[in-house]
Amino acid sequence: MSSKVSKNKEKMKEKKRDKLSEMSSSSKMLDLVLTIMTFFLLGYFLWLLKSKNKTSAIKEFGASLAITAILVPVCKRIFSSIHPFLASKKTSTRQNARKYGDQGWQFVVHVGMTMYEAYLLSSLSNWVWFNDMNTIFAPLTTFQESQIHLFYIIQLGIWFAVALSHKFIESKRKDYFVMYGHHVVTISLVTLSYLNNWYVVGLLVLFAHDFSDIFVDMLKLCVYIGWEEMPYFFCTEFWFIANLVAWIYWRLYRFPLLLAGTFAFDNPYIQGVSTPDVYGPQGNTYIGCQMLCGVLILMHIYWFFLFIKIAYRMIYEDNSEGEKEYEDDTDDEDDKEE
Repeated sequence: MSSKVSKNKEKMKEKKRDKLSEMSSSSKMLDLVLTIMTFFLLGYFLWLLKSKNKTSAIKEFGASLAITAILVPVCKRIFSSIHPFLASKKTSTRQNARKYGDQGWQFVVHVGMTMYEAYLLSSLSNWVWFNDMNTIFAPLTTFQESQIHLFYIIQLGIWFAVALSHKFIESKRKDYFVMYGHHVVTISLVTLSYLNNWYVVGLLVLFAHDFSDIFVDMLKLCVYIGWEEMPYFFCTEFWFIANLVAWIYWRLYRFPLLLAGTFAFDNPYIQGVSTPDVYGPQGNTYIGCQMLCGVLILMHIYWFFLFIKIAYRMIYEDNSEGEKEYEDDTDDEDDKEE
């Protein structure tokens, strides 16, 4: 009996290896391009700091990368360790424990950064930047600029760490390339806003993403411990609905109409200003931000329809089918603990 189980496990592992091989052969070029772009952006940002004589900022950026690299495995270990105590019987596996750890550290980052961003929006503008998009290109005071500059350094350090972790550490799921592209586009948008001193733009982009990602994190954490249906007070179902509402508001309404729209339509702080001043030091970066915002919106729409597809399969089939629709990773780990 044990030999039969062992053979079945070997067959499953072989199928997963074949699947990974197929993915690498068909998508190797795209993966390479995204990786090159990530390292290019990393080098470009360091060069940008050096060209602006921001020597202290380079040290702060390095510290942000180093601290993130230390805290990530610590958070993963903590969340993976508590998984067996929270998981239902059917989700108590090594694979789910590892996924719980992967999602746990992202949850910590998103909560921490959302609180930091809310503090900056409240203390530096009394939420005026958030409520009136026409003010985001207004000149900043020295104090405002210094506070947001430090935030940029910390956030970009985290985002680069997230992108590299996505590439080299975490398992590959169905939306691997869309997620990888999302990291690259977001880093590009924030870097361009830093280049032109459009600090408020980057702050709002990151706030919209980090806050809405908390709902995604909570949904996935509930899925990995199997907190669903009546025995667990429909926790998974609740966070799925909450995530859908938050996604529609932040990613499909607030972001495209209020933030990205600022780049597409007239702005009182841009009207009457000469073209070089509008476009910033690199000439056409304003148009570049328009395009990057458009790419982000398309990605948000893609994930929205993925959520709808998951909802359909959960309602008309069962929860496990809905989970497979998203997860479908290429791990070689056994599903069950021995």
